[in-house]
Amino acid sequence: MKGKVGIKDRIVEAAWELFHEKGFAETTLNDIIEAAHISKGSFYYYFESKDTLLNTLSMILDRQYMVLEEEMKEKGIENCYEQLLYINAEMHAYMDENIGVVLLGNLYSAQIIRKEFGNLIDWNRFYFRLVISIVENGQRRGEIT
Repeated sequence: MKGKVGIKDRIVEAAWELFHEKGFAETTLNDIIEAAHISKGSFYYYFESKDTLLNTLSMILDRQYMVLEEEMKEKGIENCYEQLLYINAEMHAYMDENIGVVLLGNLYSAQIIRKEFGNLIDWNRFYFRLVISIVENGQRRGEIT
C-alpha cells in the first residue's frame, strides 16, 4: 500500500497476517491489537469484534486486484482473454500464499450462511467492475465471444 497507512488499514493488515499465520480461531483480539500497535479503544472504534474483520476480506482482495490491474498495464497484457487468465492465476496464487485454503473455505461458507458476511459477492466491488470491463472490452474487440 502506498502512502500513509491509517489505523483501520493497520488493523486489517495485522489481523489478516495473524489469521494466515495462526488461524482465525487461534488469533486473539489482543494479538491483533499488539500487532497493529493500537489501543483496544481504537480497535472498537472501527470494528465491533474480531468476527467483523472477516468482512474486510473483500477489501484485501480488491486491493490485490488493483495491483494486478497495474501489473497488466506495466507488462503490456492487452488481450482481454489473457487478462482474465492473468488475474485468475495471480489471484489464486496470492490467496494460497496470503490467506490459506482453510480460512478461505470458512469465509466462503460464511458468505452463504450469514447475511452480514455477504460483501464478497457484492457487485459494487472493484473485482466485479474489473472483470465486467475486461469482458466487455474483449467482446467489443472480438477477443471474447
